[in-house]
Amino acid sequence: MENLHRVAVLDLVNDFINGLPRAVRAKIFGSIEKMKGEDWSSLYIKTLKGPLRELIVKQYRMIFFMSENVLYVVHAFQKKTAKTPSQEIEWAERIYKLMVN
Repeated sequence: MENLHRVAVLDLVNDFINGLPRAVRAKIFGSIEKMKGEDWSSLYIKTLKGPLRELIVKQYRMIFFMSENVLYVVHAFQKKTAKTPSQEIEWAERIYKLMVN
């Protein structure tokens, strides 16, 4: 049996995702649901900085980190450039520091 993680999605992220078209919303929430298990091989995830990771679904990005078997989804945005904007990473970093320290 797969080891399950608890997932915590910040309200701001939830609001962002709920404002997207139904098909995209379903794909994102489906991906987040898959992240509860250990096998992330079917997901597109990129390491950003330190513990911060980026879940990629179409042109949308969800930044998350793990802490004590809890997966925290702390930021979401629509990516419009090839590189993840530094202010998006900095925002997620500030949240990480507030939540972990």
